[in-house]
Amino acid sequence: MRAHGYQEKPPAEGPPRGGDTRVWTIVLDGIAVERRDIEADSWNARVAESSEFSTADYEPATGIDLLRCPVCRTTGRLVVSGRWGGLLSVTCQGGHTTDVEAYENPELNWGCNLLKRLILIAVDPASWARTLMQRLAAWRDAEHQRRCNPWYNGPDKRNARIAENTDLSAADLAQALHAAIKIRLPARHAAGQLELLLVHSALALASPAIRDTNDGRALDAAVRTLLDDTLTEWQRMAPARVLVREQLHAWRDEGGPGVWQASWDHTLQMVGVSLGGYVMGQEGKYAEAAAALTTAFYLAAATNGTAPAEVTAQQIIELAAQHLNPREVPALWEARLRNLGHDPEDTADPVARLWRRLRIDHTPATEPSHTVHAPRSGPAVTDGIRTAIDFNSGFFRDYLETV
Repeated sequence: MRAHGYQEKPPAEGPPRGGDTRVWTIVLDGIAVERRDIEADSWNARVAESSEFSTADYEPATGIDLLRCPVCRTTGRLVVSGRWGGLLSVTCQGGHTTDVEAYENPELNWGCNLLKRLILIAVDPASWARTLMQRLAAWRDAEHQRRCNPWYNGPDKRNARIAENTDLSAADLAQALHAAIKIRLPARHAAGQLELLLVHSALALASPAIRDTNDGRALDAAVRTLLDDTLTEWQRMAPARVLVREQLHAWRDEGGPGVWQASWDHTLQMVGVSLGGYVMGQEGKYAEAAAALTTAFYLAAATNGTAPAEVTAQQIIELAAQHLNPREVPALWEARLRNLGHDPEDTADPVARLWRRLRIDHTPATEPSHTVHAPRSGPAVTDGIRTAIDFNSGFFRDYLETV
C-alpha cells in the first residue's frame, strides 16, 4: 500500500515494555488516519496563482479518513499486524492482506508510525489522550504567538464557529463536539489543523477506555479550556474584523463642517477600491491612512477656500513636511486645525475626535528583537500619509518619480 497522501506523525512515547520484540496482531472496527488530498493541493495552487480567487476559495487539503483496503475499499474490521518499528500489515474482512510501503524519513513513514500508535493504544488507551494533549498544547502555543503579530485580527472564523456552537456545559463533550463540528466520518472530513485535532479528540473521548482515565479527563478539560479561550479571543477581537471601508463611512457619518464631509467623500472615492476587503486589524493602519489623507484635504481646502477635489498632490506633500522629524509634524497640523476653529480636546467635534487618534505616536519604546513585519513608527498622521502615498500612486505619481 503506497502513501496516497496518508500521514501519521511519529509517536512521542516509546514502545511499551517488551513491546518492541513481539509481533502484534490488533483487530479494530475502524482506523482514523489523516490523508492529504492531491486534488485539493492542485486546486489551491490554482487559487494562489489567479487573481480571480480570494483566500476564501482555498480548500483544506488535509482530512481524516477511515483506512480502507486498497482492493475492496472496505473500512470495517481491519486486522493490523507487525513489529514495533517494522512494516504495517493490514488484512480486511474480505481476506485481502496489504503491506504498507516503508520510507526512510520517519516523518513520511506513516505505516510504521500508525502501527506504533495502535500498539500504544492497545496497551494503554490513555496514551492517545496524552498525545492529543501535546498536539493541542503545541497548536495553542503557536496560536498565542500569532496574536503578537500586527496583522492578527482574531482566531480563524471556522474555529470560532466551532467554539460558539460547542456546548461546553454538556457532560458528554464528545457528543457536543460531534454536534458542533458535524463530523462527516466515515466520509472524509477535511478541515484545518485545530478542527482535525478536535475530531480526533471527539473520537477519543467517545471511547470509555480513554474518557474514563485520568488522561482522558485531562484531555476533556484541555479541549474545553482551548475552546473557551478561542471564543473569548474571537469576541475580544471583533473590532479588528470591521472592514476598513465600513469604518471610514462610520467616521464620515459622524458629521462635521461641509468641507470636512466633502473631504471624506473625496477620500472615499480615491481609496474605496484599493482598500477592498481590508479589515481594521489591531492597529487600524489603513483606516488611519485614509483619515490622515482626509485631514490633509480638509486643511488644504479649508485654508485656501477651495474644494477638496481641487487639492493637489503637491499640497498634500507640503503638509506632510517629510523633511522634518515626524514627531514635529502633528504640532503643525494641530495649529492649522486651531486656526480653522477646532479645539483638539473637544469631544463633541468629529474632526477633533479623529485628530486625537492621528496624533498618537506609535514609535515603540524599545527596538523589537525580531519581527517579520516592520513595526509602526512615529505619529499615526505621518505614518498614515506615507501609507496613503503608497496606496494612491496615481495621484502622487509626480512626487513618487522624484524620490
